[in-house]
Amino acid sequence: MKKFSAIIFDMDGVIVDSEPLHQKAFETLFEELGKKHDHGIVFDEYYGRSDGALLRDFIDKHKLPNELEDLSARKLKYFLSYLRERRPVFKELQVLVPELAQRYKLGVATSSSHHVADVVMEISGLGPHFNIIVAREDVRFPEARSRNLLHDRPKTGRPTIDLLRHQRQHSRHSGRQNGRHDLHRPRHQPPARKTLPRRPRRPEL
Repeated sequence: MKKFSAIIFDMDGVIVDSEPLHQKAFETLFEELGKKHDHGIVFDEYYGRSDGALLRDFIDKHKLPNELEDLSARKLKYFLSYLRERRPVFKELQVLVPELAQRYKLGVATSSSHHVADVVMEISGLGPHFNIIVAREDVRFPEARSRNLLHDRPKTGRPTIDLLRHQRQHSRHSGRQNGRHDLHRPRHQPPARKTLPRRPRRPEL
């Protein structure tokens, strides 16, 4: 049986059932903007994509004068409020995570921001069991889903890009399916080695 040195948890949909609250936060924002029933957004089409992608399409569709940063901040405020209010943490993890933490290093890799991750750790009480949390700010491509954590770092430290340089083959496949960038290549790759054709051997006399 294969031995593991670490276990990495996704956050949205694994630790916390957040998708319904994301949709509710968007709907609250749209209602505030007078677009409660005619916002024209099909939420299923944005699963696995960033808030910015949805809001850019919303702004373009309705020709709104609002700035993307302003709408993103307002949506985030509603979302965090609903998170703290409803605490949709999967109950099974309250037993599973502490048990695993006694045997393995644990980490969280999420495309959400550290702000959101901090609130999830707060409402779940699971924060002390994770050695590291890799969030959107820690990767080169903000929409990438970071996947690796195999360095022994302090719990309070912020990871660097070297944590993300290796990943499993099926993770790359699922990343492409979700329309996300992959980080399976190092930032700098060595140039390919050039090989010269062999010279023919001279016949022996």
